Amino acid sequence: MKIGLCGNFNLDALANGLNSQLAEHEIIAGKDGAFFEELAAPFGDFTALDLCIIALDWRELTPLLYEFAFGDDPAKIADEFQTQCQRIKKSVESLGSAHAIPVLIFSPINDNHCSAGFINRLLDPSPFDLFAQCQRLFNDLCRALTDAYPVDIEEICACIGKDAAFDPMSRAMSHQPFSSGMIRAVAGHIRAMVAQLRSYPLKCVVLDLDNTLWGGVVGEDGFDRIELGTGGRGKAFVDFQKELLKLYKQGTLLAVCSKNDTCDALDVIERHPHMVIRPGMISCFRINWDDKPKNVVEIAKELNVGLDSMMFIDDSPVERAIMAAALPDVSVLELPAVPELFADALRACTRFWPVQLTKTDSARAAGFSRNNGRTVLQKISLNKEAYLKDLEIRLVMGRVSEQSIQRAVQLFNKTNQFNLTGARYTQGELERLAGLPGNGLFGMAMTDKFGDYGIIGVALLRADTIESFALSCRVFGRQIELAFLVFMLMHIREKGHEAAIGKFISTPRNAMAKGFYKDAGFERISESAGESRWSFDLRQRMPMAPWIHCRY
Repeated sequence: MKIGLCGNFNLDALANGLNSQLAEHEIIAGKDGAFFEELAAPFGDFTALDLCIIALDWRELTPLLYEFAFGDDPAKIADEFQTQCQRIKKSVESLGSAHAIPVLIFSPINDNHCSAGFINRLLDPSPFDLFAQCQRLFNDLCRALTDAYPVDIEEICACIGKDAAFDPMSRAMSHQPFSSGMIRAVAGHIRAMVAQLRSYPLKCVVLDLDNTLWGGVVGEDGFDRIELGTGGRGKAFVDFQKELLKLYKQGTLLAVCSKNDTCDALDVIERHPHMVIRPGMISCFRINWDDKPKNVVEIAKELNVGLDSMMFIDDSPVERAIMAAALPDVSVLELPAVPELFADALRACTRFWPVQLTKTDSARAAGFSRNNGRTVLQKISLNKEAYLKDLEIRLVMGRVSEQSIQRAVQLFNKTNQFNLTGARYTQGELERLAGLPGNGLFGMAMTDKFGDYGIIGVALLRADTIESFALSCRVFGRQIELAFLVFMLMHIREKGHEAAIGKFISTPRNAMAKGFYKDAGFERISESAGESRWSFDLRQRMPMAPWIHCRY
């Protein structure tokens, strides 16, 4: 793009800032104070622009507003401001008659130093009322022009502090009013605007549930124990949902992609008194145990949106990295480590900025462009495997010790979704069963390049039978459950058995694990009243993911 930069102050510093932020574009800087002439009769380098930026210091353009003192005539101030707005309007219309291009115009700022101190707001007229009136006139100017957008200098100043935004020495010595920090902030803001004007806003947010929309894992902690409410960490999740609601009201589609039990998840979304996002706001659900990239492709197909129009939000850095590796077209929001900062992270994301907004956007119709989902699906498995190899998954498996017995009890009693029998044990029961001849209680700890997860898997063996097997669902989907299974099969074989038996007892919450033994190569040998038994010939090749490093 060829971007023209004109204004009423020295533009060198701003041009340098834009060159660093928009290195792929050509920045043409006009002369100090010559913007009316450059806009009215474009010539030389200012012809054939793709976008124009009008950088204004309104303190010089409308001095009466910034020199206001008690007793001055407010009508004269408004007249001066309106006159300058009309001059800008005519100049932009002149530019538009030759080149129909987007124009970005610096907004005025409120004066942060008022001479009457703490009674300024009580004066009639108040300086704050005058500034608000002039801001409205500026907004009307932008509305009256085609493809004109405000660069919100007032908002940028508020973010970095008005005292820090300006440099009196620079203004006096080189006719450039902004500090270096303000120049960087303005250039970054314009970069985000240019990106939105070129690519348009994202259309769909794909949301995880556990530890993203609420704190905790509903399948393990239960409906009443998740963190979602008016205080503490629960309030952080409510605040995050309120930011999502704003996007929804702007027309952004919401979708859910969660490894979860469907009934548990929907129960929270439908009934929890502090849920802000409700089922009717969600356009598409994928609550299952499939790979999330696969689910996202299916969501894109169902909603008829392109992958490059979607953003994936998940508290897990592993899931985010898998998504980025498998589907690079999908934007991934890097959530902070603590939920108290989730809302700020979403607010700071500029990819949802709409270029325009109407009252009908909240009911936007389908009809967006669609990527070829089938082709993408063929690539996902290869990309995911390459990522998992890079994840550096390391497992340590062995007998549960005295130091880790409490964690084993906790896993059996809290884990619902990948719990093959739903068995619950007291510590005494587990210690007694583990101590019987031929039995064994084993645990699995995991680390990867993101950190140490501690003990996330536990199993009780009784001779040749896997009596109970539970795995924390926060690490499910990386085939570590198969690695733990192989460890148990090896142990059973070393004890002289020719076959291993696996038990599965159906519960209201472990449907996702129903096919585990079948998928691992076991054969069903019996089934009755929700309980099935499966057999594995220990002479067979045992399944193992090549990206997992195990230590026994």
